[in-house]
Amino acid sequence: MRDNGGPGIDWQEDALHTQTADAPRVRSPLPEQDFVDGAYQRLDALRAAYRERQARAHSAHGAGNAQAWTEREALSAHLGEMAARLEGVEERLVFGRLDMVDSSTRHVGRLSLSHDDGTPLLVDWRAPAARPFYQATSAKPEGVVRRRHISTRDRRVTGLEDELLDASAAHGLELQGEGALMHALSEARDGRMGDIVATIQSDGTVLIYHAMTPPTQNFLTEVLGRERRKR
Repeated sequence: MRDNGGPGIDWQEDALHTQTADAPRVRSPLPEQDFVDGAYQRLDALRAAYRERQARAHSAHGAGNAQAWTEREALSAHLGEMAARLEGVEERLVFGRLDMVDSSTRHVGRLSLSHDDGTPLLVDWRAPAARPFYQATSAKPEGVVRRRHISTRDRRVTGLEDELLDASAAHGLELQGEGALMHALSEARDGRMGDIVATIQSDGTVLIYHAMTPPTQNFLTEVLGRERRKR
């Protein structure tokens, strides 16, 4: 681990280590890190494959006529353009996920990637299959149960934010971010509000509250106020 010369916590970005006075501790990677790693591995493999094919095409001898040389140069240029397009995509390769009612999942990102067998790995954000990521709502979920926003930095997942669009089909799904709190508060309308509020307060309401977006802050304030009036 690198020593930054300072006391307390020492962060190492690439390995997600923390250093304490007692012993080093490794922070567990967030969900989706395995998928993001796989997507970048596929991206790197495609970059290398296109560059290798370009080098072979460029070094190949023509058939001795102008047309053959022209075709070689055109193929080399095309492969180079494809490689450059992939090399131009680095940050935020993956930024979303859709969990559908048919139990399928779609990861949304900056471009389309496929496995070796041709099955989809990553859906281009401009593709029709990615449209629910932008258009689905709880009123019209368009077959989406959970919409997940994935934040990354340097190929590392740094944050997750879930939106539950169809609670009736959310069996077994774990929610991350404010989505988990919103779902808990919604479920509390069945008469378990006191337990929910007690849990929030014991976990440190102030810290949670200041990390929320303004709409969620307003919602939580209303819920807590309604609970206090019952007492």
